[in-house]
Amino acid sequence: MLAFGALPVAPYAALPGQPWPPWWVPVVSALLGFGAHVANALPDLRDDAKTGVRGLPHRLGPQAGVIVMVAALAAASVVLGTAPQVTPTAFTAAASSAGIVLALVTATIAVRSPHSPTAFRFTVVIAVLDVVVLLAVTN
Repeated sequence: MLAFGALPVAPYAALPGQPWPPWWVPVVSALLGFGAHVANALPDLRDDAKTGVRGLPHRLGPQAGVIVMVAALAAASVVLGTAPQVTPTAFTAAASSAGIVLALVTATIAVRSPHSPTAFRFTVVIAVLDVVVLLAVTN
């Protein structure tokens, strides 16, 4: 989470005067990175168990892992939708709201069927929405 959170600091540091990003930019980046990491690990849990890999997603298991992943991505949507210093536009408000709604739908699907490809696809959509909103509000 720290590495993903630190990632957007570099472009800000490259600007004249080396300004720091608003506090919510690294928070959103950390949440997106964490959610993406869990999403990436979940399809491989069985194979990883055979080779002895025991990271956080493996310790959580498929059902709790999906819920944690969705919670991280939904939290990123909430932070983006309520970030100070951002003038909300119809696009950013709609995309943030869509991310939150998709997170709730994804969590429901994942609880019923942890290995659902639909839940994984919705997760990708949430992450893409959050990244697009993050790019839109920081430009």
